[in-house]
Amino acid sequence: MPNTPEARTETGEIKDVSAPPPAEPKPVNGAPETYADFKLPQGAELDKETLGKASPLFKELNLTQDQAQKLVDFYNDINTSAKEKLSAVVTEMRTEWRNQVKADKDIGPKLDSVITEIGRAKSHIPAEVRTAFESALDVTGAGDHPAIVRGFYELAKLVNEGTHVVGGKPSPEGQSKSGTVAPPSLAGAMYPNLPH
Repeated sequence: MPNTPEARTETGEIKDVSAPPPAEPKPVNGAPETYADFKLPQGAELDKETLGKASPLFKELNLTQDQAQKLVDFYNDINTSAKEKLSAVVTEMRTEWRNQVKADKDIGPKLDSVITEIGRAKSHIPAEVRTAFESALDVTGAGDHPAIVRGFYELAKLVNEGTHVVGGKPSPEGQSKSGTVAPPSLAGAMYPNLPH
């Protein structure tokens, strides 16, 4: 290096070019060797796969533990908000479906008996299959959909056996009139509306 101003220090001494340059000081605030566990609200969980992808990114961006925690909090807030919105949409949709079933001109007026008939039809399914089937209807909300209710009701009418018919009182035509002691004649009992 020639004798130039760049070759001298601020005090005018000649720089020693054979010595390695001084090491750059490590930033005091930067990425830790490994990030500690991030804090989450009670009941919240951080997906290990997502965290596995995020940690190297945090390190590349040289984020401190506190800075990385802020991003984790932001992710958790967005994720929670998205879940709440989805849950509200599903609840609203299922409520609308139930209202459509109640308003259906064929099913709505006799909804209690329709539910009973569908329940009777489901009793023909083996218990373990029925339990999983009902669970799937509950989880997906499909059991509230008008088309599913109508379809199962039509199937129930095909599968279910008839029920007993409740009889009324004995026919007044085959009985003695009030105030008469003698039973009617055979012809009178058979043809009570004909004059005798």
